[in-house]
Amino acid sequence: MNAVGWKIVYESGQEVRIGNMLKGLYEEKDWQELHIALWTWLSIDGERDKWKWFEQYGIPRVSSDCFACEEAKSHLASV
Repeated sequence: MNAVGWKIVYESGQEVRIGNMLKGLYEEKDWQELHIALWTWLSIDGERDKWKWFEQYGIPRVSSDCFACEEAKSHLASV
């Protein structure tokens, strides 16, 4: 899904459903999709903090609260 799709999801206001979607992505280690989801949420009003997204949706925090970093680590581990 792209940023526009995630914005529509967030605007739906279905917090439990959104949390379940995000948790599923986390379980699958879909770091790229989680990166887009997080940064779309942050961009909605420009006043949000990364830690709040993890707390709000019950997603375990990753190093530096950065899914791009997790993606990079997974590529380095396979080298």
